[in-house]
Amino acid sequence: MNRCTKISVGILAFLLLGASVVAQPGNVEDYGPVERKRMTEYGLEIISKLSKQIHEDKKNVSLYKERATKFFRLIEVNFDNPSQDLYRDKYEADLSRIIELEPTAENYIRRGGFLEHRLRISPVPQEITELYPKNEYFDRALDDLTKAISITSDSQERMTAYTYLSGLYIRRPRKLVSSPKLTEFRKKVDLEKVIEELENAIRSSQRALEESRETSLGANLISIYQESADIAARLGLYETAFRFFESGGKYLGPWTPACSYLSAWGGLYLKLNEPKKAIDKFRSISLHRQSRCMELYENRGDVYVEMGEYDLALLDYGEALSFDPNDPFRREGKVYIKRASLFFKMGKTEEALNDLGKALEKKYIAECPQAYRIRSEVYLKLKKPDLAKRDEQTAAKLKDKENCSSE
Repeated sequence: MNRCTKISVGILAFLLLGASVVAQPGNVEDYGPVERKRMTEYGLEIISKLSKQIHEDKKNVSLYKERATKFFRLIEVNFDNPSQDLYRDKYEADLSRIIELEPTAENYIRRGGFLEHRLRISPVPQEITELYPKNEYFDRALDDLTKAISITSDSQERMTAYTYLSGLYIRRPRKLVSSPKLTEFRKKVDLEKVIEELENAIRSSQRALEESRETSLGANLISIYQESADIAARLGLYETAFRFFESGGKYLGPWTPACSYLSAWGGLYLKLNEPKKAIDKFRSISLHRQSRCMELYENRGDVYVEMGEYDLALLDYGEALSFDPNDPFRREGKVYIKRASLFFKMGKTEEALNDLGKALEKKYIAECPQAYRIRSEVYLKLKKPDLAKRDEQTAAKLKDKENCSSE
């Protein structure tokens, strides 16, 4: 997961240019190519008129702001078009001119936030030099955001700047571990520098929370801790990963994603083959009942299966399946499959068959082979070879979708 909260283009537009940017009707992704072409042509027509006005009045900051708004709209409209990069350059150029004319913290934050956004959407690096030691977007965004913080006492502006800084600092480590050349990069990159950036991300998120006690910022801080721990673990720095988990755990509360955090923490213990420590973390969900999480009970059930504690595993799988059936993220089909597999292992074939039937009622499971394979084995156990053969044939037809039940 990308586990940190992602800022959508619309929200980013609101933060960078104000409500006027997002007051456009509808979501641009809902429009077809013909309509978006028309919107682009209309936008370019207005930009042409504004450019002529700017030529006559080069110090009118309002004109640059209005044109920047139109360029940003073109970025939105052309979300799947290479011309988007040109509009990004034009937009950024207008932001720079706005700063020359009006060097306020708000304008530095706008440009710094946009540069952070450009770093976020840039491709995963193919060479380590694309990220370290220098990166154009990183360095310029850092300058803008630190400048903004130094010249403003407004808590809202400082909160926004620190929030962007947090995302900026974690951006390069995130891209590093996302690279297909991670093994090679680990030999080249200064790991202490990576950890320093993760710590800076955490500190910036903490400062944002101090400036404004919004609950969403508390959730963001927990997400930053979790992602920092994940990045450290993927770099093989397990001691550092556990340090991040331990420090972030102090901020868990009713407004934070406690279940995801504890599940990831316990999951790292599992990865290192320490199931008892994993169970301890999974058990601590009881301290955060308001954050009940299907994933955590499912994961703890998995550990109990590995430990041979089948009755405890059944209890946890049952708890996981008690969640609100309208929750779009629960994906309970795979838990039914896991419990069915356990029932079958325990010799409870009827219970296994019942769970597999419930799993296959879910479309995303019915298109996957795993449940059919298990049910085929159950039918063989029940001496129903024709039904077993039918399910095995269905599984064979779906073999190209091996992983879809775990989406």
